[in-house]
Amino acid sequence: MTHAYAVVFATPGEPQVLELRDYPLRAAGPGEITIAIEAAGVNFIDVHRRSGALEDGSAFPRTLGVEGAGRVVDCGPQVRGLSPGDRVAFVDSSTGSYASHAVLPATRAIRLPDDVSSETAAAFMFKGLTAEYLTHRCVPLAPDDWVVWHAAAGGVGSIATGWLAARGIRVIGLASSEAKRRQVLDAGCYAALDSDAPGALSFIREVTDGKGAHTVFDSVGRASRPPMP
Repeated sequence: MTHAYAVVFATPGEPQVLELRDYPLRAAGPGEITIAIEAAGVNFIDVHRRSGALEDGSAFPRTLGVEGAGRVVDCGPQVRGLSPGDRVAFVDSSTGSYASHAVLPATRAIRLPDDVSSETAAAFMFKGLTAEYLTHRCVPLAPDDWVVWHAAAGGVGSIATGWLAARGIRVIGLASSEAKRRQVLDAGCYAALDSDAPGALSFIREVTDGKGAHTVFDSVGRASRPPMP
């Protein structure tokens, strides 16, 4: 029996509750693959789960990590399209990616091209899927449309704003610091603003010729209306 290891926590709390534990790795079942993880993505949802801010009712000890990348080392019955040795990235919350291995449905993984590293794939997979859903399937957007994106320098925002700009969509990125606003402009945004700055709302109306934005994306999750001038 193969032994693996994972970062787990037996009670919610600060980072000190995390510990490394060994465990027996179960065999891949029908439709499942076993991945030797080379890189794990880190997301705010991991912090929320570890701290107890997000309670899912699962039994302790709990694992962390919803995305990762590595190589397939075993395939269960009924797996099609993947083989041992293939490089893959995955999104799956059931097994935890802060670990040496993961056993998960093959449908939760995609094959990686040779020019995409495991580190890049693990960092972009979950956030990239979110950005793709929001910008390609959630709202129909066309070239020259105006978009306002809160937290434009964040993980999802930095991916999505670059994609939108490449499609000819004019993005006004909101970010909390000067350094982040420079990053937003480098990503292709038409303008970058501090959402808390007086006059931000007036600027958006002015730059869009009084029409305002076609769509506003909020990655903050709190009151986010710019203050009136």
